[in-house]
Amino acid sequence: MKVFVVNTWYGVFLAAGAAPANVRKLHADLAKVIRLPDLKERFAAEGGKIVGSTPEQFAAFIAHNIEVWKAVARDSKATID
Repeated sequence: MKVFVVNTWYGVFLAAGAAPANVRKLHADLAKVIRLPDLKERFAAEGGKIVGSTPEQFAAFIAHNIEVWKAVARDSKATID
């Protein structure tokens, strides 16, 4: 049996084709928010960790997770009844 780790994560998405200026603005604003001490403390109290990443890093993270879970679904031979 293969073993894999499942983590909960949160992210913010925009519609496909969003203007790059809007992506940059949202990223800059969110980067400020996730550095707030109150938010860090709240996440830490729940066992969470704020990572923060660039839009490009987040896109790569999503692409990687899609491939991982496609493989899990395929290998499990799960079906929808």
